[in-house]
Amino acid sequence: MPKSVRIKEIGQRLAKALVDYQGHPVKLAEKTGLAPATADRCLKGGVPKAGDLAFICERLKVSPAYLLLGHEFEGDVLTDEELKIMELWRRLADADQAAFLQILDRMAHKEEIIQSLGGPAPPKAAIAGGG
Repeated sequence: MPKSVRIKEIGQRLAKALVDYQGHPVKLAEKTGLAPATADRCLKGGVPKAGDLAFICERLKVSPAYLLLGHEFEGDVLTDEELKIMELWRRLADADQAAFLQILDRMAHKEEIIQSLGGPAPPKAAIAGGG
């Protein structure tokens, strides 16, 4: 595929992603912190500089693989809370990580533990709702 076609496709996917999230260059500029002219150029199908492209992907939670290659992100996108947990996890000592995993495992299986000890079964709504 010719290089110019690829760049055009990147611009088209970028414009689609930006329109899906914002739809208006002023709103896009406010959301991302990009210069209004850069936001306008992106919405018209232009390809931003690499640094701006990475920034846009981060701020709008769009996969760079999708923008560059046309492939949708395959996998779960982490929530802000999950990212915070990962950040804090990396600060823990090995022993603290092991203790934390034990606590999480017990919390995730608390209904099973209660039942194994002869306790009452949780209501079905509680099981379906995650506890």
